[in-house]
Amino acid sequence: MATQSESQIKHHPDHWSFTSNHHHHVERTVHPVIVELIKWATQTLPPNSSSAVLDDGCGLGTVTAEVKKSFPDLSVLAIDSAAGMLEAVNRKAKKHDWKNVTTRLLDGGNLHGVSSNTITHAFACTYIDLAHNATACIKELQRVIAPGGILGMNTWADPIHPSISTPWTKACQQVYPEFKAPLVTSPKWSTADQIKDNLEKAGFKDVQTKQVITHWRWASPEEMTDWFFNGGNPVCGRWHEALVEEVGGKLEGMRERFHEELVKEYREEGGQLLNEELVNLTIARK
Repeated sequence: MATQSESQIKHHPDHWSFTSNHHHHVERTVHPVIVELIKWATQTLPPNSSSAVLDDGCGLGTVTAEVKKSFPDLSVLAIDSAAGMLEAVNRKAKKHDWKNVTTRLLDGGNLHGVSSNTITHAFACTYIDLAHNATACIKELQRVIAPGGILGMNTWADPIHPSISTPWTKACQQVYPEFKAPLVTSPKWSTADQIKDNLEKAGFKDVQTKQVITHWRWASPEEMTDWFFNGGNPVCGRWHEALVEEVGGKLEGMRERFHEELVKEYREEGGQLLNEELVNLTIARK
């Protein structure tokens, strides 16, 4: 019997491998809050020479890169289920001559080969609220983290993602007034109370969550429009799917309307288009 997915979107590791070439747009958005999360976690539990870091769902290796900047000698295991993402991390490791960094193709719900009670600092960034198997991923994190170790994670605070869904919804409603923005990340990870409850059920303690603001940044409306329609991100695919499958709409002609709404919704600052998005930062202890 198939396990019911906990994700709001349809996705497969191959989809994330495909979008790895476009994922720097997302990395640019979450990078500042990941820096803040790492600082919070490492101030709460300062690393030492025997510390071991897990970058779970590493994507393009944002966590690994920041850990290496501040703690170049620490051992880091970066894992992802998408081979394309790991290839990007390996290129960064070679370019920057990172030492003590290992990459492995693993699903977060089955950290096969990662021994229990061995990780002092685990980070699960920008993926738990997208995962098909979020509950299993959290259980595996609890298993591999050492007693007294720390988990740092971030999730999106609004599962509709208004910075992107608002211009898309307004564009769609010009032609299909019944269109409504779908959930694209799990609402079970969008509030501090929900996060605390989920982590405590898995055996974590001392759960702390704070909400911070980050910004989507685009060089131009054209750049964002191209990413939204051609970048292959499964989240964008869910927005497309909602139009086609739920209201019988067509993507044809929507590119221009979306472009127009971006200009209205985003503000220009320093030669970039900006819009705010709320993110939850969480630390917890084992």
